[in-house]
Amino acid sequence: MNGKINKYLNVIIFGSLIISAVLFTGCKKGGGEYETLPIPANLTISDITAEGAKLTWSKVDNAYCYDILYRPEGYDTWIHTDTFKTEYTLYNLYNEHTYTVLVKASGNSNYLSSDFAETTFSTLADVVPENELARPKNVKGAFNDNKTALTISWDAVENAVNYDIYIDYTVAHRATAPDNNAIFKYTVPATQTTLTVDNIPEFKKINIKVAARNKNFSDSCRWSKDIWITNK
Repeated sequence: MNGKINKYLNVIIFGSLIISAVLFTGCKKGGGEYETLPIPANLTISDITAEGAKLTWSKVDNAYCYDILYRPEGYDTWIHTDTFKTEYTLYNLYNEHTYTVLVKASGNSNYLSSDFAETTFSTLADVVPENELARPKNVKGAFNDNKTALTISWDAVENAVNYDIYIDYTVAHRATAPDNNAIFKYTVPATQTTLTVDNIPEFKKINIKVAARNKNFSDSCRWSKDIWITNK
């Protein structure tokens, strides 16, 4: 990849559903046709769990900060973050997925950004705590043609009695939080692994997650990974 490119426009796709777009310019300060920084060396992954991993790399002289991109195998969008340190911990990852990680050094006003260092790793299997249920997987959302109804689906969870569905709309035509958010929570029986919501508000984006519950209602909830749907 060309380390001189500091703008990315990517689209997350879950199946045929466009979830969100990311546009970023990185953490680069200043710029010009000057010396290009070297690629960060010794990019290493450690402390891998079902949901996270720690990244470390060697310091690059004259770097202002470091841009980090990562994504699970099979997904089109790079998730972006940055740091001034030479380490970073990734959280909220999907268990049993292979991730690709890219790290570049961003220069100060006298240096250009480096090319990316690249590595891959795989998260571990999810270990379900005692008396708790597995997280629902494959949470998806789909609209009817005029986007007035939203159908959410997920995989069944063993020993579930109910499912909680959390939907957070960022509402169009309302400028600032919290007034631009409308949050709803639904509960359905475990025989049901879909929910259709009619007359949804006009929205900019939607955040969805699902949790399974058993008879120990207070301590059995483990939310799925969040999905985001952007109104295009």
